Amino acid sequence: MCIRDRYKKECPNRCKMAQDTTIRPSSKIVQKILNKYEIRCVFCEQVFRVEHIDEHERDCRVPKCSNPLCRVVLNPSKQRRVPKNAGYACSEVCKLATMFQGELAATEKSPPLATFDKFLRAVKLESDSQGLSHLVESSSPPEVLSMANSGSAGGMHPALYGINEFVWDTETASPSVMFFAENRVALLNDAAFVYKNVFGSVGFMGGSQYWEIIIDSMTQNELKVGVSKERSKTGEGAFCDGVGGYAYYGLGELRHGENTVSVKYGKKFRKSGIIGVYLNMDQGTLSFSLNGESFGPAFKDKELEKGPIYPAVALLRVSGIILVTGKPIPAYFNS
Repeated sequence: MCIRDRYKKECPNRCKMAQDTTIRPSSKIVQKILNKYEIRCVFCEQVFRVEHIDEHERDCRVPKCSNPLCRVVLNPSKQRRVPKNAGYACSEVCKLATMFQGELAATEKSPPLATFDKFLRAVKLESDSQGLSHLVESSSPPEVLSMANSGSAGGMHPALYGINEFVWDTETASPSVMFFAENRVALLNDAAFVYKNVFGSVGFMGGSQYWEIIIDSMTQNELKVGVSKERSKTGEGAFCDGVGGYAYYGLGELRHGENTVSVKYGKKFRKSGIIGVYLNMDQGTLSFSLNGESFGPAFKDKELEKGPIYPAVALLRVSGIILVTGKPIPAYFNS
């Protein structure tokens, strides 16, 4: 069967099979194999499995807000055009957020605050002490801010030992990292090719813990997500390079006590994705998921039974993450 008939897409080889020859449908086994192949969306250029691409493209072709932190479906009567052919935004705030992201991408060698000051002057806004934080927080859709603050909404797991919410610790993070949304959003825009760490504000002493890291689309290099037995004073150099660090690396690898030796694990991630982190200190295991797909235990170590253990992420150059806490542990981690 031609790919054009099976998946309703133009055959890349322009073959005449569909016109000249009738072939019986492929077997279920062959279809199952084909469904595992990946194809790029013609609208957003993200990659999806063949079996999911049609459903995604039906939704993706609907015009959405250009602000990557929003992406709500646009109302034609209220949409605002973003300059420099950057699409349309659902509100003035999202329009400004999209414009600022474009400025950051175009001037990545400039300090972020200098770029932001230039941007504010260009749009004739007042550059007060709350300007940057207000812009970042306001550009996030309500559901993202609700997720980032969900720790106060309950969802306590019985084995959490009383810890249900934490934020990023600004004291132990690299000075290059900027924090917003009550220290749940961390942004880095740095020219140096050196990893900069952020650590959780609490160290876990026991039980089972779960949190999520949402990767912002501004991210240009692979991140390292995991836990650390200690928090460095400078916040520089990937936390997992030391023996106390355990990380899931965006190249689809694991890192622990090394910056070159690795073990293949999970799938690759960079500019998007939700990383689920599950620490079970009763069993001494650390597991990860990507967009709801669990990859099983990444590490099993007696050291992971001993606290304190701190959540950690290593950022590189231009990166952005949102921390989500207080959610129940997904059932797939215990299956």
